[in-house]
Amino acid sequence: MNAGKTVVFYPFFECSEIERQAMKANGEIQTPKHILRLVFGSENEFILFDEAVHKVEFDSLIDLILLSEDSDKYLYDLCCLLPKRWLDDKQNLWNLARMFYQMPGKNPAIMRRTYAAILRFHHGEWFCEQTSMISYDNDGPNIRYPIQVDIRKLKAIAGGACHKAYQAWKLKYESKSETESETETETETEPTEDETAKIPDKKSKKKPSFILKEKMIEIAKDRYRRQFGTGAIYKKITNYYYKRAFDDPKQFLNEIFINDRMYQMCSQSDHKELLHFIKDIAHPDFLFMKIDYDYMGFKNGVYCLKDATFIVPESVPNGIQVRVYHDFDYNILKETPLLDKFFDYQFDTETTEFIYFMLGRALTKIRDKFDFMVMLVGVGGAGKSLLVNLLSEAYGSAQVGILGSSFQDRFGLCEFANKQIVTSDDMPRNIAKTEIRFSFDADPSDTSGEIIRRILIAHFANSIPDDEKDMLLEDKIMDTEFATFIHRCRSTYLQYCRKYAGQNIYTFCPNHFLESRDMLRGSINESYQFAKAHIKYSEPVEGQEPKIILKSDLTRMFRAYIKEKYSLIKSPKQAMDIQSLINADDRIIPVRITMLSRDDFVKFLSSGKKIAATTLKNRAGFLFKQYRDIGGNADDLSYLNSYSKVIRHINENGSEEVRKTYLFHVVALLNTKAGKVVDAETRQKIIAASIRLRNKSKKQSLHNIATDKQQSNFISIYGMTGQLETYIHKLFADYDMSHKSTKISDDDFVKWNIPSDRKNIKSFARDLQRCMMLACYVYQPALRSDWPTLKITSAAVKRLDDKQNWIQVLRGGRIRLIMNDFKNVKSFGKHTIEVENVHLKRYLRYWINLLERLLGSEPEHLFIYQLSPVKEVKLISTTRHTFGKAISRNSEKIFNKPQSVNSFRHAWEIKFQQDPAYRYMTQAERQALHNKLLHGVFTGQLYNWQRRGFSE
Repeated sequence: MNAGKTVVFYPFFECSEIERQAMKANGEIQTPKHILRLVFGSENEFILFDEAVHKVEFDSLIDLILLSEDSDKYLYDLCCLLPKRWLDDKQNLWNLARMFYQMPGKNPAIMRRTYAAILRFHHGEWFCEQTSMISYDNDGPNIRYPIQVDIRKLKAIAGGACHKAYQAWKLKYESKSETESETETETETEPTEDETAKIPDKKSKKKPSFILKEKMIEIAKDRYRRQFGTGAIYKKITNYYYKRAFDDPKQFLNEIFINDRMYQMCSQSDHKELLHFIKDIAHPDFLFMKIDYDYMGFKNGVYCLKDATFIVPESVPNGIQVRVYHDFDYNILKETPLLDKFFDYQFDTETTEFIYFMLGRALTKIRDKFDFMVMLVGVGGAGKSLLVNLLSEAYGSAQVGILGSSFQDRFGLCEFANKQIVTSDDMPRNIAKTEIRFSFDADPSDTSGEIIRRILIAHFANSIPDDEKDMLLEDKIMDTEFATFIHRCRSTYLQYCRKYAGQNIYTFCPNHFLESRDMLRGSINESYQFAKAHIKYSEPVEGQEPKIILKSDLTRMFRAYIKEKYSLIKSPKQAMDIQSLINADDRIIPVRITMLSRDDFVKFLSSGKKIAATTLKNRAGFLFKQYRDIGGNADDLSYLNSYSKVIRHINENGSEEVRKTYLFHVVALLNTKAGKVVDAETRQKIIAASIRLRNKSKKQSLHNIATDKQQSNFISIYGMTGQLETYIHKLFADYDMSHKSTKISDDDFVKWNIPSDRKNIKSFARDLQRCMMLACYVYQPALRSDWPTLKITSAAVKRLDDKQNWIQVLRGGRIRLIMNDFKNVKSFGKHTIEVENVHLKRYLRYWINLLERLLGSEPEHLFIYQLSPVKEVKLISTTRHTFGKAISRNSEKIFNKPQSVNSFRHAWEIKFQQDPAYRYMTQAERQALHNKLLHGVFTGQLYNWQRRGFSE
């Protein structure tokens, strides 16, 4: 007896009581099969139970459990309503055992007995107590997989199986608690918003994750903080500094819950919920780290970089979190012998003060308009790294990005996006994998000076002898003069900001930095070197014309300088940069004396025979360049009368094919109204030269032997078809779509029409556009670069503009290409081509339907659209030139070899003419075959490359 309670142990044997007494009389020992431990609230309860037990000769453990009600009646009565077929499913039984075993806040022994009683009720005489309990003990602790059963689901199943019995159960067990809850709600005062957040629902039991969160928050309060997104944990050192303690929040949880049984047994979903809370959910007692980058911490207080002041701990503003903490006192020294000796060895006093200003500017967020970067240049061992390291010590280790020779070049500079400062020591290799694309011509040599003028160079010219080097200088400065160094840098910077606000940096920097700038400019800019060495300014004389030198003469002199400097065999094509000449001596003034502009040449050519926009642009560009090089200050085309200069200028360029093109550009200019100023003799010479080159080119074209490069990049139509088909199938599979449909389904479109910067319906359309551009040349005999000029229609031919190219999408699956405008339309005539390939027809219909869904209206053209996961879908180009470049890029991505539009046409002609059936075709049949590529039999035969003398 203990505190009014009675504990009784009942042994149970496999034989009857009479048999057991007989065995006892004979001296035989019988081991009980079960021992039942029961607790009674009073002696009367025990007497009533004991009488009931002795009414039967033998009862099992389960019968006694039911008789004594030593189980959870709430769950037992609910589970008795479950259909037997549900419990016959082993998966359901496995989930039920785990639910009972892992149910928080319950007595494990009670739950074990309840589970056994439920199975006994359902299985009756087929119930095996031993097997069921072994399964329960083995399956119950399993937390690897989420539990698929809970009280709510059991209620739903029971209610569906026997509605009336479930209503009776609900009336018995839940109506009372609901009534009490309603009564309490009516009598209690309305809780505040903060109180509501702390009061859990009285009807629901706390989940393990909820209980563990409360424990974790209690532990973390005023001791830990966390980083948003990553969940990294910081431990409190002082009120203004938290030190990074755990990079992974899992380590933190394992540390604080190392002896917590509930955490060790919680499910995977509860564990994930804890991690999600740490990484993303705000709580006032477990704050996220928010670093104040304008503050540095020391043992005796905080240094404010904004105004270069020191704050004692008692005055530090609440909530301040310093960006870095140094475990020594902040102390300003009047004398700094180590720093003074270091700087005096390399620089004068004025330069040293300016270096303090530059370094102070780099200590926190830049709020000025001086616009410069700091570069330390000089001999090895002069102290450059010392300054960089001291500057880095002013930041936390995670706030400094190091751009070195081992820098990865796959993802660009993304890893420095969250850094406060980026330093670089040596860059012995070029980390740019691809040339950056600009809307203007890139200037990698910085001839305009846009980069150089933003770099201030501190030149360490004095090498320190080995016997004078102090390898511990950095450590000594950190121990004694670091705080003074930081304050000197920052206070000098603030002083300069007040004194020189609004001025250009080069108006007040010491001469040391001006000389270093010129040194850098001269080392990377050939034009600047040439101007400094060979161009001398001449003062104007009163009454005389100022001296002028033509740009063409400057260019010729400059190229001769480069040729001699690098011992070149031929003169380079590099042009003299006029801006570099002005940078070398600002007294030199450029004067425009050219009478004609590029626009003038566009007007000249536009007045003649109509030509394509791309051709017009290329011709005008070349002719204007030629005019600048050899035209002098002519105000018309009379410079073309110098036949030798014209031919010499053309012969400086490329191959014979390029020279032929340039010569015909000149002929086109001669045939305009402006070209009439050229005398008949010169005109005749230029035309004769162009005819000679054309005839020579025709003769060479008869030898249709592929070059080594053409043979190396060649892929047969069969090879490209297989690769493209595989790529398309994989693309559709990646997005879980069918490649056999003729339009995108509503479900697929809704599924992927989501905001994402990586994978959504727009990224799918982008990749499909690449495939479609190639499919038009792989599945169908290749046209020239005419596909982007096709307009989409379903109207009858008679209603269409006969000067426009069309793709006609008809009922029944037919698709036709109506070609009214292409290269040789005058000699070949307008043509209609039937799309015969079933795959191409299906993909074209799918592509047009997808464009319509993306645009919200019927698309006008097939290509080229801006398709980016985060940008608006719109048509960006329909020009042949842009399309041709896109074809080359896309083919290299999919086929691993770049293919031009002409490459596809060669591949088709090779396919046609290598077919055994070709030799038995009539001329009419051959002509019809070649006409699919919009050229004749002779041209088709020239396109049939002969592969000789090449092996991969």
